[in-house]
Amino acid sequence: MAKPALPTSRPVVSRARLWSILAAISTIFLVYGILYPGGCRIHRSELEPVAATDLEVWSCHPHRPLNFGADKQLSERLGLKLVEDVPADKIPGDGRKFKGGEDHGRVIVIGDVHGMFHELVSLLAKVKFNAESDYLILAGDMISKGPDSLKVLDLVRHHGAGCVRGNHEDRILIHYHQLQEKKKKKEEKKEKKEKKKHDKSRNSRHKTGISPRDYNPDLKDDMEMDDMEMEDDDPSQQFISKDNDPDSELNPSPFETDQLRTDQKLARKLTRKQAAWLNACPLVLRMNKTSDLGQVNVVHAGLVHGVRLEDQDAKAIMNMRTLDRHCHLPTSRSDGQHWAKLWNREEKKTEGKGEHTTVIYGHYAAAGLDIRRYTKGLDSNCVRGGRLTAYVISSKHQEVVSVKCRHYLRD
Repeated sequence: MAKPALPTSRPVVSRARLWSILAAISTIFLVYGILYPGGCRIHRSELEPVAATDLEVWSCHPHRPLNFGADKQLSERLGLKLVEDVPADKIPGDGRKFKGGEDHGRVIVIGDVHGMFHELVSLLAKVKFNAESDYLILAGDMISKGPDSLKVLDLVRHHGAGCVRGNHEDRILIHYHQLQEKKKKKEEKKEKKEKKKHDKSRNSRHKTGISPRDYNPDLKDDMEMDDMEMEDDDPSQQFISKDNDPDSELNPSPFETDQLRTDQKLARKLTRKQAAWLNACPLVLRMNKTSDLGQVNVVHAGLVHGVRLEDQDAKAIMNMRTLDRHCHLPTSRSDGQHWAKLWNREEKKTEGKGEHTTVIYGHYAAAGLDIRRYTKGLDSNCVRGGRLTAYVISSKHQEVVSVKCRHYLRD
């Protein structure tokens, strides 16, 4: 007699197995959230203008936290001017007439000069610069590295040029202000010491009728010795503060010492008028409705798309080159994305939908001359034997003009 067939049963997943699967899935999401918080929360294509404080809590990479906007309060405390508008009568196409009624007023933006005075003179001659009708703008890093920084400053000041603050101007000015503060404290200390000496001498004469020095003119007062200021003979150790260095989060390496000393030497040579002119350079020069360029923002290093000018990070404007690929905020990582690439991609989406914005900048010597639809990179490495470049804007067209430079700085 055949045995009845047993009913088949589905394989049963144990409760412990189920919990282990759920735990693995949760771990995957947790790790992704830690590694790429920006990628989960920030989508630049959909980002509306936001306050910097809304962004400064994000970190794009666990090994490189980026507190975008964290320097805003610091820059305000230091008196940095973030945005300044170019006067309307300087912008091409406003109907100004020169020389026989022909409208040819231009804006001429020049990239990183770095103290290369003779090349600057040659470039101005090549573009046929007319101080009466043209408006000259320096896109930062006018000084430092090259041989004639003070001559460059005097020339552009003489022409009433506009300027934006670059990372090198910022660093020189930090040295300059710390030097002035040191001189001020030294003078105050000297005055205090003289007053103390005068008061002590007067009190001594009032009590005894004679001064202790009348007994021994060579006598040194112990308190006077305590007040004597010891000077630092090593200039590389002066003015160094990793909290104040705008170009790096760390103190300079031994390889940077020569440049540091050069910067400090230049800071000592600045006159008050030269320093005041540099101090007045904003981080952004804005021109509204410029030819077919739309709004033009001149900066030294770059801008983050989708963030209002007033909320941009001061340090990033002077130093940025690349963006984190996940959250599109400034990063110092070498594998980041060039900020200009993202800017052009996002601006292209607005074509035909309203006003667009063009950024003219310098700083990125490694990328060289980089002219795109909505960004114009002008640092063509003049100080290392490259070229000095100008972007010339008229009411009818724009053009790039450059001159060859001497190979002054060798790495």
